[in-house]
Amino acid sequence: MKFQAIIPAAGVGKRLRPLTHTLPKSLVPVAGKPIIVHIIDELVSIGIEDIVLILGYFGEKIEEYLKQHYPQIKFTFVYQRERKGSAHAVLLTESAIKHPVMIIYGDTIIEGDLRNGIKKGKDLLLGTKFVDDPRRFGIVERENGKIVGLVEKPNILERREALVGVYTVFNTKKLFESIKYIIKNNITLNGEFYLTHALDHMIKSGASAETFPIENWYDCGTVESLLETNKILLDKKRRFKENVIVDDNIIIPPVAIGKNTKLKNCIIGPYVSIGSDANLEGAIIQNSIISDKAKVKNLILKDSVIGNEAECEGKTTNLILGDNSYLGY
Repeated sequence: MKFQAIIPAAGVGKRLRPLTHTLPKSLVPVAGKPIIVHIIDELVSIGIEDIVLILGYFGEKIEEYLKQHYPQIKFTFVYQRERKGSAHAVLLTESAIKHPVMIIYGDTIIEGDLRNGIKKGKDLLLGTKFVDDPRRFGIVERENGKIVGLVEKPNILERREALVGVYTVFNTKKLFESIKYIIKNNITLNGEFYLTHALDHMIKSGASAETFPIENWYDCGTVESLLETNKILLDKKRRFKENVIVDDNIIIPPVAIGKNTKLKNCIIGPYVSIGSDANLEGAIIQNSIISDKAKVKNLILKDSVIGNEAECEGKTTNLILGDNSYLGY
């Protein structure tokens, strides 16, 4: 069976500023590659190569990047000009959807076997994980084991089955009908139309639904969560067990270092991702992300993120530096 994917990626990423002053959130790097690349690589691994992206802020940069790096994939780009919520965003893709579709948000990295999400059997499959505090999530409601509805951001503090932001819809006609229903009836939360409400309407209108397990999901919405996700993902793909001396540099795993990056008299790690074509000299760096073409010289960095083509030198610091910026002491 042929599948498509929808990736809502129109977010502004206010909590990642200054990194997102010049870059869309989905292209912020973590563990050696942009957030959205982690997502697309997972989709490609289960055979989905027809992807509809919902873009907004700096959307043209995402278009350019994906066309360059994934020439084999069929991309369709739609733009959400008004920020009216996730359901409104998905409705914009209606004309492009011809097959069952997996919806996966463009700012969250999923860990789990997504093949479980493309097994036919229900109108709707929901990726879930049990959490102790569900107040920030949507949750699944069941009666006698059967899914009877979904609740967005419930005001309860107890272990519940939470939605993690990945859904597979086999009955796409009913999906779009339900989105139009909640918009027509102005069913909103905090002034936005939530996809959870549309999926809840699908279920209450007779759509069959079941869940599939997600091992974990990693938020990249703040600098702190971005660095924590970087740490977790680097640990999972650790190449070396012990420290390594390469030329005059000490590498303390886990680290990820991109192509054509030059190191001189550096101590790198643990938990450092460095992009491609970067240049580091006399640097001691740990728990940080250094983006493409960045330059770091004579500097001790910890818990920091350095943007593309940014330059910094000369002082021990904790630093968040946007693209094309310079900071020297």
